[in-house]
Amino acid sequence: MYVIDNVKLPGFSQWCPSFVEEVLSSTHLRFGGKKMDTVIIDDIDENRIFLSIHGFPFIIRTWSYTPCEQDSDGKTCAEMVEYTLFFAGTEYKSELGRISANGTPMYSDVRKIQWTNTPETKGTHGCFKKKKRRAV
Repeated sequence: MYVIDNVKLPGFSQWCPSFVEEVLSSTHLRFGGKKMDTVIIDDIDENRIFLSIHGFPFIIRTWSYTPCEQDSDGKTCAEMVEYTLFFAGTEYKSELGRISANGTPMYSDVRKIQWTNTPETKGTHGCFKKKKRRAV
């Protein structure tokens, strides 16, 4: 599977493409009897990763991040992420006018993400400062 990252945020790119690939490999989704070959990361926000798979819209909705490792400076460098993969439906939109993630749930699980801390990542799952989570 080839993952194309159209977002390229510092820190985020360290773990997101492999996270997306692991999530989708776990689902065993098929399109017309074929396995997924190319996946596009279209957009992200604090708790959603917007994907295009064979032209169909999907969202990985993250629910919680639990720190599980620290680097030599004592900063978090790995977290366990609880998530759900949703089929977003035909009216998928990105950051400029996004839908709610009330699509069809396809798969849920927990996975570990890991990153190297830099000034941009600030020890918070490699991309965002921790904020109060919004309901979807």
